Amino acid sequence: MSRLLEALITMGSEPALVSYADDGRTELSGRVLANWIVKSINLFGSELLVDEGFTLVLDLPPHFKRSVLQIAAWHLGAKTHIAGSGDVPEQIDVLATSKPNSALADQAGDILVLEPRALSLAFPGEMPPLALDWVQTVRAAGDNLETPLAHFTGPEPAPRPEWGSAHRVGLEEIDLGDAAAALAAWIEGRTVVAPLSRLNRAARASEGIDFPASD
Repeated sequence: MSRLLEALITMGSEPALVSYADDGRTELSGRVLANWIVKSINLFGSELLVDEGFTLVLDLPPHFKRSVLQIAAWHLGAKTHIAGSGDVPEQIDVLATSKPNSALADQAGDILVLEPRALSLAFPGEMPPLALDWVQTVRAAGDNLETPLAHFTGPEPAPRPEWGSAHRVGLEEIDLGDAAAALAAWIEGRTVVAPLSRLNRAARASEGIDFPASD
């Protein structure tokens, strides 16, 4: 078990992530977030049989599901890339996408298809042959770690001094530039609210976020 997973499980029913996306506000407790990550680790290991160093490309908008998949892949030693945020490798071992008919699908060995909506229980569109519906498959995965963890390839957790003793912290790109801060916040038992740009001053106040001061 990694430091991150242990910290999330210790948080129990306390919120770990409050995610704002096109489908609204979703709150995940530490235990629930850890469970999504563990199930995804097991899916990568048992269904896709990935090796350490595999390449995962996330062709998804910002959403807690994207975060879960990236964190799970980091636990298995993956190289992760988010489409649209930089160069994407020509050879993709696993593609997680909401657009299974895109050009990236032709470069992928395996395809996980999912809709970036919290309550989606199955992908609503047509799926390529042999592609996996991530939501349905991950729900069937084990709740306990069944896949050996590799060297963690995510960023080194980096807390921010301006947090002080705040229990809730607002971040923007927890899958990109703010990933190290998000990991540190969870390890310290804090709640992450993201992305901050979706919250106006009133929403920040209701979430208990006191910084940054500008909108």
